[in-house]
Amino acid sequence: MYHMFSAYRFLLPRMRANESSVMFHEDFIFSRSANEDCIVLWAIVGFSSANDPPRPDEAPTSHDPSQSTLSYFKPSNSSQAYMRLIEFSAPETEILTMRFSIFPGLPNSVAQHPILACGNSYSKIYFWDLSRLEDYNDYRSALPPQLTQPHPSQPQPDSSSAHASFSSEPSSHPYPSPQPRRPPFLHSTRPRAARSSSNSTSNSHSNSRSKRDHHKDASNPNPMTRILRDQSPSASSTTSTSNSSSHAPAPAPPSSTSQAQPPAQPYPTTTIPTTISDIRTWDKKYLLGRPLQRLQPHKEEIVKGLNFLGRQTAWSRGGEWCVVVGSMRCVGVLGRWEEGEEEREKEKERGRGRGRGRGRGRGSSGLGSGLGVRGRREREMSELGMDVETEGGEEGDSE
Repeated sequence: MYHMFSAYRFLLPRMRANESSVMFHEDFIFSRSANEDCIVLWAIVGFSSANDPPRPDEAPTSHDPSQSTLSYFKPSNSSQAYMRLIEFSAPETEILTMRFSIFPGLPNSVAQHPILACGNSYSKIYFWDLSRLEDYNDYRSALPPQLTQPHPSQPQPDSSSAHASFSSEPSSHPYPSPQPRRPPFLHSTRPRAARSSSNSTSNSHSNSRSKRDHHKDASNPNPMTRILRDQSPSASSTTSTSNSSSHAPAPAPPSSTSQAQPPAQPYPTTTIPTTISDIRTWDKKYLLGRPLQRLQPHKEEIVKGLNFLGRQTAWSRGGEWCVVVGSMRCVGVLGRWEEGEEEREKEKERGRGRGRGRGRGRGSSGLGSGLGVRGRREREMSELGMDVETEGGEEGDSE
């Protein structure tokens, strides 16, 4: 790809005078306009760096209008030379001279992904992990269609309908197959209270089903069974068999005469089952194929304490550091998380929050609240060279 770009000039269409930043990344083009609050990813229609370079007599030139880049790569059946693929939402970036940057990633590293970074006018820096887009869409395409289709063609069944995760064919285990393994950057957005409510609802449905289907394990329902039952698209047992999981054949529900004992360990699922609400939330950040739907930033960082305007971002060679230059005569340096460091930092924050909560509890009960104030006041007075009264009554009188 290097010899192609160094030898020929590319003419970019519809790039207005207020286009403040344009960059190549592999076979794609990133651009940002000052009045759109977004970064756009383009593709050159018909171009691929894997193809052989054109011969000298066929190569685009700057002096022959019939051999320009606008017409060379474009297929004969296409009216557009460039295709708009993705919009990355970057609010508060109306200033012209605000430029983004791309860390291209390291080819031999699984952790140093390609990262798009851009600052805004109010101390924020936006980040998008480009590898997550591909990983999420691969994961989404492997999910059952009842989770990903916006308007299922078949009605949702009630608790008395046949279970979609069970088949009429016998299997080696009587438990439903799990969903595909979720990428580690995806987290469920359901609060803990909602999960508890869902569990209690699942227990009641399991108890009612046990009376009809002679299930004996309703006291310990499998969460995967609950979510597949709630989202089953089937209207009959035949449809349920055809719409079962594509990863492994699902078993039939055990009968009263041949009921298998549950295993000692629960079915090996690593995460909470994915729901439609999770898909809708993740689509706002990672879904491809909708060029007019802007993708929200995967991460936002704030330069605290300053009204910082990030004008230019740059990356270190290995991607460990991102440097943001802007207003207020400041330079922001952001470091990438090491493996496990983010979880340790969150644990520290939770510990500090619990400590503050305990302090507030003592103050509300009248114990210990005055000691902290008095100690701080004594230190301040000592630093100013003032005498410190240690008697509580005299300190109260001085106030």
